[in-house]
Order: sequence, then structure tokens, then C-alpha cells
Amino acid sequence: PEPYKLPLDFFTYQIINLNETTQLLLTKADILGQPVAYTLHVRHTDQAAEVYTNVEFKVISHQIDDYVSPSGKKMRLPQLFSWSVKDDNGKKVLELIAEIDSPYRYGHGIGYAGSYSFSAVYLNDTAQGRGYIEYIDVEDQKAFED
Repeated sequence: PEPYKLPLDFFTYQIINLNETTQLLLTKADILGQPVAYTLHVRHTDQAAEVYTNVEFKVISHQIDDYVSPSGKKMRLPQLFSWSVKDDNGKKVLELIAEIDSPYRYGHGIGYAGSYSFSAVYLNDTAQGRGYIEYIDVEDQKAFED
């Protein structure tokens, strides 16, 4: 029931298999407009995992059409977005730009899931590939209701 759910108004979780040994897990979650999780987890098959919290996520442009969920909630979904991550010393760990390249599908909680193509620089090495995105943004619900 709704009263037992976390009051997330923004959430994105993204997965990128950077190569055969490295996976990036990017998360941003806000409750009542305040960040509660903003992380990059780096998982390796050949060394210990790393966690970074100096993370910035930006939506550069949205999809042309708003999406309306089966429950009637409208949501603007990103078309082009970026991630920037630094370590505790301010050194760049990741710069990534991504563009959605498949239709979003409803069903991740009250949000959507999709995939994208990306270009990135991770620890001074360039990479390109595909990523998976889960996305919920109900921060702007008041704007839709007015």
C-alpha cells in the first residue's frame, strides 16, 4: 500500500558492463527533493569493488512526449544525460554521456526502464557501449497537475 512505500520522488539506477571485468552501477535517489543516495559502485571480477559518492547526474534533454503511467502519473523521461564522478581527492573517475536508444517500458515500480548507448572516459580510458536504466521522476508532478 502507498503509505508503506518510501516517498521517493526521484530514482535512477543504471548498469553498464564497461568490459569483461568491470561493471558500473550508478544510483541517484531523492526523497522529498533531498538526495539520499548518489553513488557509483564499480564491481570488478579481478579486484575489490570501489564506491564513489562525489557523483553528479544531469539530464541534458528530455523525450519529446511526456509518458503517462497506467495509474495516470505523468513523467518526463530523459533522452540525453550525463554522469560525472570524482574520487575523494577531486580526481575524475568517470565522465559519461548517454542517449536513450530504445523505447522506455513501464513497470519499474511507478517508473520506466530502458537502454542507452554511451561514450565515457573511465580512469583515463575511453569506452563506448550500452547501458540499462531504471527511472522514476515524480518531483514535477505539481507542474503537471496545475
